[in-house]
Amino acid sequence: MKKVKNIEFYELVIEQHKTHLDETENFFKIFSGEITKIGLISKLSIFGARLNILIASYSKGSTKEELRSKFSEAVKVMAEVWDRGIVKMHMGKAQKEIDVYYITHTFYMRWMLSLAVLLDVPEDEFQIVINLVKRDNIKDALYDICIQTKIKNWQISDEVRPLKPKNKIIDIINEPDKDKAEKMTKAYLEKQWFKTFKNLGGWEKPDADQFEVNSGFVGFWAFEVAAVVKIKALDDSRFRENRFYPDRLMQEE
Repeated sequence: MKKVKNIEFYELVIEQHKTHLDETENFFKIFSGEITKIGLISKLSIFGARLNILIASYSKGSTKEELRSKFSEAVKVMAEVWDRGIVKMHMGKAQKEIDVYYITHTFYMRWMLSLAVLLDVPEDEFQIVINLVKRDNIKDALYDICIQTKIKNWQISDEVRPLKPKNKIIDIINEPDKDKAEKMTKAYLEKQWFKTFKNLGGWEKPDADQFEVNSGFVGFWAFEVAAVVKIKALDDSRFRENRFYPDRLMQEE
């Protein structure tokens, strides 16, 4: 969301996430006991902090080069802490693992793949994220269209998680006519995107006044929309100024 907060706000939020990051990393450096499920969740929060720092850095106005560095830090941690026993859903008394991520991790993976496309990250870093999706056997059209930029025969699924309400970005992904896809993208950003983001929880409306530094707010950004626009080579002039659209990531360096 363009110009929601000033640079000082995001710098304070970044420092807040860095404090959590440092405290958690330092704890595990000296911890010698068995890692429990709670411990695995805490380790995963190290990745979450790095991803939040990356997003807040975009909100602050960091360059693509700076953002690539932040992505590199995040993806290396992701490779270490993305434990399938924590990120994937488990159902019933037997806690049977199913091939679906919990909602927070659905968004984390969506952002990482979208940012990998938008930042043109190195092949080995992109491959880390692809390998995790492969390992976890996750089917999601937003993941698939990003992965297809690297693996041409990768099949695009017919759904986007969470399934309700239906995320109409699937219709943009499947639309072959560029002019229609551009009109659909404009309508999606204006009327539908924030409704899909609300699934993540805690956001009732995109109102800047509700956010204090201690909320950890890093920005409302439709990274996945920009990734689809880039992959499909759409003209974004119709919606470039939309407050959720991360237009600076679409600019040539």
